[in-house]
Amino acid sequence: MFVGARKLVTNEETGEQTNLTLLEQASLGIDIRTPLNMKDCTRYADALLDDQLVLVSFDKLSPEDRMRSEDYLAGVCYIAGATVARINDDLMMYAPGKVEVTRE
Repeated sequence: MFVGARKLVTNEETGEQTNLTLLEQASLGIDIRTPLNMKDCTRYADALLDDQLVLVSFDKLSPEDRMRSEDYLAGVCYIAGATVARINDDLMMYAPGKVEVTRE
């Protein structure tokens, strides 16, 4: 994936722009986590805000903490322009806005 690093190359001698385009490859950190309590999810939100993709397995949480954690992370995604996707009943993916998520 190449993201937003498109630059026009300028000939230093003439100052003219060439037809070359430089692309820088984007990097993406991925965190895979299993929270034991609601407090763990605040750290996952920080990772998401630092442009890391976060996969969270909620299978170790009580139903109440699970609902609160999912709501909290969904709110962070809304504010940050990130994407939420349910992978299965226990696993959610939270992707930063720079990541395009498609489902087939």
